[in-house]
Amino acid sequence: MGVIDGSLSGIISASLVIGGGTANTFRLKANGTVMEARNAADSAYVIVRGLDPVGANDLVTLSYAQTNFDTSGSVRTIAITLALATANSTTTFIAGCRVIDAWLDVTTAYDANATWALGIAGTTSKFMATTDNIPGTINLYTKTQYTAQATAVAFLATLANVPTVGAATALAFYTTPDT
Repeated sequence: MGVIDGSLSGIISASLVIGGGTANTFRLKANGTVMEARNAADSAYVIVRGLDPVGANDLVTLSYAQTNFDTSGSVRTIAITLALATANSTTTFIAGCRVIDAWLDVTTAYDANATWALGIAGTTSKFMATTDNIPGTINLYTKTQYTAQATAVAFLATLANVPTVGAATALAFYTTPDT
């Protein structure tokens, strides 16, 4: 395999093929004023990955967009699959949002008088107190609200007592109000 030292300039073709063989080859293609990343056969787009942007003209990753773009007025959801232990979400609320609904969907009844609280670290029942649901009964428990969440923190479902059976999903619905 060769190494190109320096820069490539003045490529005559409308595309630059990178890689060897069919499976690991892709092409960068000039299509008018658009640069495309295509497969070796030039029949489909390929996935291009990179880091989150830091400069004004950097491309944006899907992860960055889902976390940082303000979609004022739209409703977002954080869901946590629950079993037999306290659980945190892997995503966070957008700073300055309002939680408009909290749900606990119990699909398998819990034993041992288990209780669930929905909130955040430090305020575990901020969105739903243990008195707002009965985990020993299969049901969808909801709490409509308009609760301010100032910081970008994880959604937390806190389990008390030690059940041996039970399953549920905790959901927080939130929005960033139009200003």
